[in-house]
Amino acid sequence: MSQVLYAYVDESVRAGKYLMCVVMVEPESVGGVRRRTKDLLLPGQRRLHFQKESVRRRKQLLGELVTFDVSVAVFYQRHRAGQPERRVRVACLTAIVEHLQGRGRDVVLFIERREGRDSEDRRTMDRVRHPESVLTYQHLVPSADPLLWLPDCFVWPVGAGGDWLRRVRPAIEIIREVG
Repeated sequence: MSQVLYAYVDESVRAGKYLMCVVMVEPESVGGVRRRTKDLLLPGQRRLHFQKESVRRRKQLLGELVTFDVSVAVFYQRHRAGQPERRVRVACLTAIVEHLQGRGRDVVLFIERREGRDSEDRRTMDRVRHPESVLTYQHLVPSADPLLWLPDCFVWPVGAGGDWLRRVRPAIEIIREVG
């Protein structure tokens, strides 16, 4: 097993919750997982975005996604409507960085770009990173890498709960509320 770990992050906002998901992929699996992810696209579809999929399609996708060679962690914080997301995003991203550093490996982290708001993520990661660990990061648009679609696909069912959570739970290492 190689020392480096690739990690992909996206968020989901639900009534009362702000969730962030990190999907971790071993270097030797990146090519195969990327191929399998692209193969899930329907003709004419440019990317996977779970919220835009039909119920039937979501069930089909989850049946495939839970078999992928990835590790998934979801961190969330309760969030009131109208409350600025900045504070809860910082808390969730901090938990993700700490989780990744706790794995004792070099990490390359990719985060879905959010126009005009990426600088806050950079400040958070620079503040939280341990000096002895190697954690590099980059913000990307979703079209840059199909692996960036995966956190959305895993976090949406967690936020939805019920049967959706039951379907995705076998693929999820941890779901943790952050303080």
